[in-house]
Amino acid sequence: IRQHPDGGASVFAINSNKASRVLVNIVRQQGDAVLVANATEGQLYAISGVSRLYNEAAVTVTNRSEIND
Repeated sequence: IRQHPDGGASVFAINSNKASRVLVNIVRQQGDAVLVANATEGQLYAISGVSRLYNEAAVTVTNRSEIND
């Protein structure tokens, strides 16, 4: 989750090895767990290296064992 100065938040969806910023609403946060609205179920999201991402940034998925097809 990337927090914005205006109070908004976003995550990065991964499609075809490229990042796309998606605006989300934080519903609840407890420790490292975050529940958000506006995220698509089944979509792959970046969970590390987020501070270096931007729209259309090239990414490499390194832990494919956690991806359910």
